[in-house]
Amino acid sequence: MQIQKYRFGEKLQYTIEADPAVLMYRIPKMVILPFVENASIHGIESSPGVGIIQLVVSMENDQLHIRLTDNGIGMSQAKLEELLSYLDQNTDMGEHVGMKNAYSRLKLCYKNHFTFDIETWEGEGTRIQIKLPLDPSAMPGD
Repeated sequence: MQIQKYRFGEKLQYTIEADPAVLMYRIPKMVILPFVENASIHGIESSPGVGIIQLVVSMENDQLHIRLTDNGIGMSQAKLEELLSYLDQNTDMGEHVGMKNAYSRLKLCYKNHFTFDIETWEGEGTRIQIKLPLDPSAMPGD
C-alpha cells in the first residue's frame, strides 16, 4: 500500500487493521497485492476525490478474514459478472492477470475450503472478502 501511496500521493489514503492473533498465520505470497493494485488503478485513479483503501484482517469462526474495501468508482453488475467468470476460467490472458493468479493460488492451496466474494457499487466502491481456513493442515508453507 505504501508503494501505491507514493504513486498516488495525496489522492490515496489507506488503513491496515490486523488482529494480532492472525499475525502468526501464513497465506500464499502475493495474494493481497493484486487486489490492492486493482483498487488503486481501476477504482481510485479514475475517482474524482481522495481515494481510501482499507485492509482489515481478522479471525472469525475458525477462519482468517481478509477484507479490502475502496471508495473508488466501483463496477457495473455486468462488469462484475465478467470479472468473476474470467477468474473461474482456465485462461491466463486478460486485463486482471494479477487477480487471476492470486485467485488461482488460493484455489491451488485451499481447494474448495475458502470463499472469495466481491461486492461493488457503481460510483461508490468495491469490497473484496477472502475467507481462509485456520486449520493448520490447510495453511500453505513458504
